Amino acid sequence: YTAETLFPYTTLFRSIHSNVSPSLVEKYGSRREIIGRGAFGLVRVSHKAIKGGKEQLFAVKEFCRESTDDEEGFRRRLTEEYNISSSLSHPNIIRTLELMHDVRGGLCEVMELCAAGDLHRLLLETGKLDFTEADCFFKQLLCGIKYMHDMGIVHRDLKPENLVLTTRGALKITDFGNGERFRIAELEDQMVGGVRGSSQIGRASCRERVSLQCR
Repeated sequence: YTAETLFPYTTLFRSIHSNVSPSLVEKYGSRREIIGRGAFGLVRVSHKAIKGGKEQLFAVKEFCRESTDDEEGFRRRLTEEYNISSSLSHPNIIRTLELMHDVRGGLCEVMELCAAGDLHRLLLETGKLDFTEADCFFKQLLCGIKYMHDMGIVHRDLKPENLVLTTRGALKITDFGNGERFRIAELEDQMVGGVRGSSQIGRASCRERVSLQCR
């Protein structure tokens, strides 16, 4: 093993700091409206002007270091999230394009934009989904989960806020901040410990499993 194999964040951050690379604004345009907030920071829409007076839109995740994170731990966590999300290619997984610094030195992850918002917002606006919609979304979710597991990756924070929608009704899994690799190359499956995600969701899921088993 080389140092880059064992610690890929070293090579990645070297490339991020390269002076010959185009800036975030040059490559993806200016960041404007906020479309998401979380413990990680913000997600904004980035507008890039293209030919014909049109715009190409991207979602840019602006990371904020937690007070409990040291610089090395922060870099390692973000790099692992980026390495996981950028390695996945599936219609029901968000497409991650690049990890870059902005002009202030902050780290930003550039992704495709799903302009219809997330499933949580849709549920708040509509109250509930009809059977056909729910069935369609659930099938897409299962397809994305199966692909992730086949790739040796577990998400560990699946919830409506992390399921984003395109204007054509496609559902995509996003936010791999709690993701883990449980299988690497040809190594045996790895055990993953700890509690991740929402405790409220965990308790609700447990009640649902018990209810189903008792029927």
